[in-house]
Amino acid sequence: MDTPLSALPLGVDGRITKICGGCAMMKRLTEMGLTCGTRIRVVCGSACSGPVLVEVRDSRLVLGHGIATKIFVEAYQ
Repeated sequence: MDTPLSALPLGVDGRITKICGGCAMMKRLTEMGLTCGTRIRVVCGSACSGPVLVEVRDSRLVLGHGIATKIFVEAYQ
């Protein structure tokens, strides 16, 4: 089941399945290495508001809560 990145529990690995956004947002996320199929983990953040710190491709990125709600992931079991 796809879950918004902002709702992924801390420390759980997931795989990006879908990104809902406009051309400019998609371009920016692609430049940061966030594409469908990419493994991602939430390091710090809140499910209800505020920025989300994620690990992706051996880097850490901070995403605004609005962006994190538009990135859908499937949690690894």
